Amino acid sequence: MKKTIKTVTAFLTLAAMLAFTACDKENTDSDNSKAHSDSGAYDKNTSSEIGNSPPGGVSAQRGGLTMLHEPNCWNCQSSVCYTENGYYHMGQYGDSGYDHLFYLDFATRQEVVVCSDTSCKHDTVNCASVFFDEYAFVNHLFVFEDYLYCLCTDYDEDGTTQSGVGFISDEFKEINDEREAKRRASLYRMNLDGTERQRLWQSDAGYIAETEVFGDGTGFWFVTKQPSAEVHEETGAVYNHSKDRALIRYDINERKITDRIPLEDYNNIALNVDGCMGDKFYLIGKAYPNGTSIMDNMDILAPGEEVGSIHPDYRDFNKKCECVYFTLDVKTKELKEITRYKIADVDYGADYHNGLLYFTKPDDSMFTFDIESGETAELNIPEGYQFMGFFADKLILSHYPGDHNDRARYFANLDGSNITRSELLTNDGVDIDLITVVGDDALVITGQYGIPSESSPGAYSCLIPLYALISLDDLYNGRANYKPFDMVNVP
Repeated sequence: MKKTIKTVTAFLTLAAMLAFTACDKENTDSDNSKAHSDSGAYDKNTSSEIGNSPPGGVSAQRGGLTMLHEPNCWNCQSSVCYTENGYYHMGQYGDSGYDHLFYLDFATRQEVVVCSDTSCKHDTVNCASVFFDEYAFVNHLFVFEDYLYCLCTDYDEDGTTQSGVGFISDEFKEINDEREAKRRASLYRMNLDGTERQRLWQSDAGYIAETEVFGDGTGFWFVTKQPSAEVHEETGAVYNHSKDRALIRYDINERKITDRIPLEDYNNIALNVDGCMGDKFYLIGKAYPNGTSIMDNMDILAPGEEVGSIHPDYRDFNKKCECVYFTLDVKTKELKEITRYKIADVDYGADYHNGLLYFTKPDDSMFTFDIESGETAELNIPEGYQFMGFFADKLILSHYPGDHNDRARYFANLDGSNITRSELLTNDGVDIDLITVVGDDALVITGQYGIPSESSPGAYSCLIPLYALISLDDLYNGRANYKPFDMVNVP
């Protein structure tokens, strides 16, 4: 029987709705707030000045595409960025309930609130460090030349499926529809000390932006789209996706959108931007058997009513799918398929590094694919090691020789040689978070500090990440010689 599909406004998860209602506080004019016009950004508790010299690290490079941000290991909803002098990130100040902009000074190892008002207590939406943009709860920070930028947007559920639970009430749906219609993405620019913040661009109503931001020397590329959803009438499953999705370019000199590349599905493959090199974007997608769409296979793909439940045939079905890889040339607008593999032969997805795609096979062996030449090469990684990702110019591996009790990370050269063991854990017994490289050191998160709740004894109002520097040599060899930061929220 032919399946019937109807299109609806994107369903909002309960968590997102709670976040929306919790953040529905007094709004301010974030373009012209007096707190943003002051100069000389010093926090009242420290003499560290922010942004004294031109930034290094992740910044736009002239002559080619560059990814302008780092994922935030602590909270992957937002991204973070760094300069040669310090590191910007979003977080809570005390139990204020607002997202604040913080800065870690590498030289002094001090964290500061990016607010120049020495009388400010940082506990209201009027604090200059607060990013409060209605219907925007995700902030992507990046640096270009002498400015800090922030792309503010809403939660993104594109590509997810959920069981058909429906709305709690007509009133709940009406609130959601109103919110979906009003939300926008905004691009802000400010000095490196956070002063003189101004909004450069805002999307049309009902549109959001995706996580990745890329620079080409004089402009920024990112994906905008209108969230939507489809409901499968037989299963009741909801597939969250989007309409009118496109890569757009904002020119910083002309102060306007100067280019737009539609990202329409390619033979029922949703194209996701995952990296860049030269004048090309690297994209990835998942192809279902016989060119079918995700909605054609919702009988198997839809999650069950029980948490974590999947269809008994899902694993066999998934092996028949393919992961497909493309390049998109920003000058010619040419979309080119470069390779595809059955998921039975490789795990879905690949990690991009220095022009190579790194694939892991089901037996945990690895090979690389050169995007330009199309050549493949096997990595000489001993049996028992599993690929986890990259840090600096090292492979991160885990090792499960028989039991799964080995919690250590292993680091190796990019060809799999010279493996070292590093059993460094946080204060609550999980792997430390690896953020970025700072000269000969690594910026890491060594644990968390809980701010006690005033209303609920024994509970925490929020958890604060604890940052530290550690030499790369100590990191790779498991020596816990941390150089911690003086954190604003930690006594």
